[in-house]
Amino acid sequence: MSYTQLTQDERYHIQYLSRHCTIAEIAKQLNRHKSTISREIRRHRTQGQQYSAEKAQRQSRTIKQRPLQKSPFPDSRNPNTGFRLFPPQITPNFTQIPP
Repeated sequence: MSYTQLTQDERYHIQYLSRHCTIAEIAKQLNRHKSTISREIRRHRTQGQQYSAEKAQRQSRTIKQRPLQKSPFPDSRNPNTGFRLFPPQITPNFTQIPP
C-alpha cells in the first residue's frame, strides 16, 4: 500500500464531516484508514477543539518547504536504509572463523 498525503479537499471534507460523523464514517467516505483520520483530527484541533482544515493545510505546506536534514553520521549508516548496520560496540569481526 502506497502512502499519499491528505489533500486540501480531503481536509475540508474532514472538517465538515467531523461535526456530524464518527471517525469510522469519515474514514469510510474518504477511503482512508481510521487511524489516519483520528491522527489528523487530533493534530489539527483549534483552541475550541474543532478540527481546522486551514490550519492543517498551512502546517502541511510549512513542513513540505523545510529542507531535508542530512544524517549526522552518514558513514556509519547503511546507504540503502539510513539505519545503522551494527551498533559501534557490537561490530562483528568477520576475520575470525569460530571453531
